[in-house]
Amino acid sequence: MCELAGRLAVTILLEPLNRYECDYINRLADVAAIAAEIGAPNLKLLADTFHMNIEEPDIAASLKAAGRLLGHVHLADTNRQAPGHGHLDIPAILSALDEMGYQGYLSFEVFPVPDARTAIRDGVAAVEAARAVFQLQH
Repeated sequence: MCELAGRLAVTILLEPLNRYECDYINRLADVAAIAAEIGAPNLKLLADTFHMNIEEPDIAASLKAAGRLLGHVHLADTNRQAPGHGHLDIPAILSALDEMGYQGYLSFEVFPVPDARTAIRDGVAAVEAARAVFQLQH
């Protein structure tokens, strides 16, 4: 699949899921090992902070360890709601992504609670507030 996608200039993203949804490939390090074994430059990691909250002992350290293999980030709080509605340490995540020079996208993959517009508004506000905290610290 990576070979065909590469010919079409397409990146493949592999996302580890938590143990309650899948019994293998649960951590970013699992995907990194698979990517190393396959050796395809267009195979990248998709980090989802909801799954990482369950599987990774230190989300920021796991993101940094992924390094250049990180291709996309789903930002969801610990309860799969918009950032700011759970316990996710958003400033630490933004700091880790900044330290590693991540230039990719962050997207919300969250429950539309109480509705989609509010979830988006709340998530953006939480990320902007976290970014302000991050900028004050640096």
